Amino acid sequence: MKRLNWIKKIGLGILLVLSTSLVYAQTNIGAGVVANYDTGSKTITVSGSGQIDKALWDQLKTGKDMAEVSIVFTSQVSLPADCSNFFENVKSIKGLENVDTSTVTRMAWMFKESNAQVDLSGFKTGNVTSFKGMFFGAGDGKKNVVISPDVSNWDMSNAVDITSMFEWVEASKLDLSKWNAPRIQEHDDWFNNVFGGMPNLEELEILFLDKNKQNVRANNIFQTKKMGVRQS
Repeated sequence: MKRLNWIKKIGLGILLVLSTSLVYAQTNIGAGVVANYDTGSKTITVSGSGQIDKALWDQLKTGKDMAEVSIVFTSQVSLPADCSNFFENVKSIKGLENVDTSTVTRMAWMFKESNAQVDLSGFKTGNVTSFKGMFFGAGDGKKNVVISPDVSNWDMSNAVDITSMFEWVEASKLDLSKWNAPRIQEHDDWFNNVFGGMPNLEELEILFLDKNKQNVRANNIFQTKKMGVRQS
């Protein structure tokens, strides 16, 4: 009888180990950085220290419906220089205060079609040259998910490409009044669809650059629902 109980305990232990291995999959995604994927909650938890490798990160996302995936950063990690499509379609993100973006140079399509409500006010963007389509299609009006990114204090001194940056974003207000972006006119179509198709945009405060590349401050209200434009 004791032997039978012992065998049962061993069998239960093996079952628990197998069950754990199926639910949690740990992956190295950079030097000293690991990601644990919980298939039950569909959550990627990033921990450790160091910089995430872009190729390994993309490999981790392969085969997953990112619209159902949540990402949690539990410790200080650095994002790679190229963050293109990094959080595309992601459902939610927590712990971005633990993310270092100081060496990132490319944020193109970074939050494309993501429904994540995030605080980006602490992002370091001084080395970023491309913000192309960064928030393209972010938010979902059908699900009442409105994305209003706080980018008011971002360092845009090296920004060259901001085309489609906020295109189709579900936001009603953007404050870009503190932006100083002297390099954006290096891109021929620098203002192409930056705010295109924003269904809820009513107020936009922005720092324009005129033809002589002199900074001109202006307040603009775009009543896109009524297809009208008012300037002050």
